[in-house]
Amino acid sequence: MNKKNYYNKVSKTGLQLCYYDSKNKFSVGGKLNQINYYVYFDSTFSPTQFDSTLYIYSAFIQKNFRLKKFHFNNKITWQQASKDVIHLPEFITHHSLYYEDKWFKKVMDVQIGFDVTYFSSYYADAYMPALGLYYWQNEKKIGNYPFIDFFFNMKIKHARIFFKTEHVNSGLMGAYYLAPHNPAPDRSIKVGINWTFYD
Repeated sequence: MNKKNYYNKVSKTGLQLCYYDSKNKFSVGGKLNQINYYVYFDSTFSPTQFDSTLYIYSAFIQKNFRLKKFHFNNKITWQQASKDVIHLPEFITHHSLYYEDKWFKKVMDVQIGFDVTYFSSYYADAYMPALGLYYWQNEKKIGNYPFIDFFFNMKIKHARIFFKTEHVNSGLMGAYYLAPHNPAPDRSIKVGINWTFYD
């Protein structure tokens, strides 16, 4: 006789507050998520239901700076869960530093710069390829690593062309993992063209 697991219905509610100052390109906000009877895969790959209420708190601050043709956009997020059944990085930051201008008698829009993404170390869920799922673990941390991309974008009339080098710092600052025991892809280059046709 097969044993069946019965779970309570999972429910989720959220509350978010945000303030945005368009003049100073500044925003700040917070969010509260409440999850009742959260279901996850534990360290033995078994589906498990948390029999209480899980709260996830988060807050962010975003500020963009500009000095003539240079832009420096920043967003910092803090987050925390009320219980250890879900692991989250405490801090996540994203920064863009780029130069923006019009070239060749102002017929070409150009952006050249870097994107940097960082999150603090935490016990991320591990991946089980045989089952195709992520499961809770408390042995190996990932994070504490800046992921850096370089990009060059240009637009000429209806054509957009981009060049991007992802993970520029691959191999220069230690290993970077997307999940425990699963390293991120090495440095890669992407080139693309987007041409809009009109009737």
